[in-house]
Amino acid sequence: MNKLPLCLVVFLFTLCVGCSPETEQERAGKSALAFCESFYNLNYPLAANYVTSSSLPLLQYYASNIRQEHLDAVRQSGIATVSLIHTELEENAQEGRVVCRIQNVLEADFINGTFSFIEEIRDTLTVQQTEGTWQVRMDNLRRSGK
Repeated sequence: MNKLPLCLVVFLFTLCVGCSPETEQERAGKSALAFCESFYNLNYPLAANYVTSSSLPLLQYYASNIRQEHLDAVRQSGIATVSLIHTELEENAQEGRVVCRIQNVLEADFINGTFSFIEEIRDTLTVQQTEGTWQVRMDNLRRSGK
């Protein structure tokens, strides 16, 4: 029994599946995940790469309120981890929503100067495609409106 043709078919199938182009839904989800990982770990300069230009003032507001004690607390407690729950794009594939689970989240009250860690939150992000890339529009972040 010659197993070479079967091995060749399995190899070609694996190659085709691995090289299949990324869908818009996958691209939108990856951008949202990258944003959440940087945003919830207080790496706002990196997060700026994943937001719309209209969201930059809000991101700058967050960055201006972060103090060294916040950064130290995140380092001591461990980084926030992010996982994708669901991605849904509109019919025109120019806008959508991505739901992420974020664990070990620093929740800061900038007015009262207090902060604590929350074990887990879910955040629904609005994403939009701008010049071929998916970006987060910071109009409904859990941190911006609870």
